[in-house]
Amino acid sequence: SFPTRRSSDLRISGPPLSILKGTVIDASKKAPIGTNIIIKQIPSNKTFIASANAKGEYFIALPANEKYELTIKKKGFKPISIKFKLPEGKNETYTLVKHIFLNK
Repeated sequence: SFPTRRSSDLRISGPPLSILKGTVIDASKKAPIGTNIIIKQIPSNKTFIASANAKGEYFIALPANEKYELTIKKKGFKPISIKFKLPEGKNETYTLVKHIFLNK
């Protein structure tokens, strides 16, 4: 038999996480773009990669209370870099929505 545990006995370790999500869009055609998104933590340069699907949608959980730089380099479009801070939620997971428009 297994020992029984109350849920209060279980602890998840690690940094608090927040969510970054949104869509990548062709600014001129207003059409979704599937592409990779490079996200670097500042100043550590720890790198995360998110993928926008064929509908342009992306979703990634990242350590909260950190600064990041998001970069997209897609053939046929101008590269874009966006710096942002990802806060921590108070009572629930914080979600930051960023819709990214790429120009040709």
